[in-house]
Amino acid sequence: MKSFTKKLFLFLTILTMAFVLASCGDGKDGNYMVYYIESDYSSIAAESFEVIEETQGAIVDELIECMDDDETEDDLINPLFGDLEIKKYEINDNIISLYFSSEYSELEKNVEVLVRTAVVETLLQVPDVSGVYFYVGDIPLTDSSGNVIGIMTADSFAINPGSQINTLASADITLYFASEDGKGLVKEQQRVNYVSSTSLERLVVERLIEGPSSSQSRSSVPENTNILSVVVNDGICYINFDEGFLVQDYDVTEQVVIYSIVNSVLELGTTSKVQISVNGSSDLVYRDALSLDQMFTKDLSLVVNEDIVSETEVELTEQ
Repeated sequence: MKSFTKKLFLFLTILTMAFVLASCGDGKDGNYMVYYIESDYSSIAAESFEVIEETQGAIVDELIECMDDDETEDDLINPLFGDLEIKKYEINDNIISLYFSSEYSELEKNVEVLVRTAVVETLLQVPDVSGVYFYVGDIPLTDSSGNVIGIMTADSFAINPGSQINTLASADITLYFASEDGKGLVKEQQRVNYVSSTSLERLVVERLIEGPSSSQSRSSVPENTNILSVVVNDGICYINFDEGFLVQDYDVTEQVVIYSIVNSVLELGTTSKVQISVNGSSDLVYRDALSLDQMFTKDLSLVVNEDIVSETEVELTEQ
């Protein structure tokens, strides 16, 4: 009974916070949310900002100036930090085209995705704006495969700002852990109750690090691994670990480690590719055998069980 009361109190608290936050950041009556990068580069966070201007162009000017302001909270980084700047912008057919300085191309990939998310989410609040287009100099921004990213809308991103707590949710997730001999993958299903400010992609990686519920499998990801960020953009899930991910455990093959992550994330159906980095860099070869400088797609050839070995309900996960 005590446990139920505690959960009910938490649920009501979250609902109250969600109601308060929902009233901010819609661009009405000058109320906007400006998005910043958390200092550990794990996510983005929003702060309320009152815009004085009323015309579309003037609002954009004020929001860009705010994103370029170094006077932020100690645990936040403004999206236009250092020498990075927006040299100019154009508004045509409700699309804002932003022209960044050359410093944009020097951003680490995980940082670039966070910068892009923060800028786009901030400017999409401007009245009648339906999309944002990025240029570096006069060249359209491209992804790691050289494809033009194009117009970004509210549907382009799946990242949950740390300051936006929503409500309790539950999900069925399919995870792939290492087999007992470390040479194959064992499929396990978990039903997870969690706070919905945590993205499902991040939740999946967290559960992989926690390890399996079944005795028929073992952890695939080194237990001292910390998640720095999980960001979804343009159908790609970017996962950034700290150096704990590089801890050598040769009882589990490198393919099993990588594809336990890739297959588990892609089972959600929200993305089609995964890129893994360590401290923001993918320019390394994992265990001198598998290059991380690539987009990974699902590969079920390592799966050794046809049926899900167990179905486990996991208690509330708090972020």
